Amino acid sequence: MTLSSVSFAHLRDGIASEGAARDIEGMLGGGYGAQDWYVSSVDGGTGNDGKSWREPVATIDAAINLATASKGQRIIVMPG
Repeated sequence: MTLSSVSFAHLRDGIASEGAARDIEGMLGGGYGAQDWYVSSVDGGTGNDGKSWREPVATIDAAINLATASKGQRIIVMPG
């Protein structure tokens, strides 16, 4: 997600750091519409699609295989 210039300016001014504001902007999302992939060694399964917490894949390797490089996708690993 990229903030509008006005929203970014408000964020930057509110935390008094352009670098921190850029970091926060980057953490808001991998990009508009980018897919997140979910991993759980406890609840994951080989038949799951990895697209939600309800259907996580079992390993980080499985999530990496689902992801596409340079598309702003994230791999989210559940605790445990």
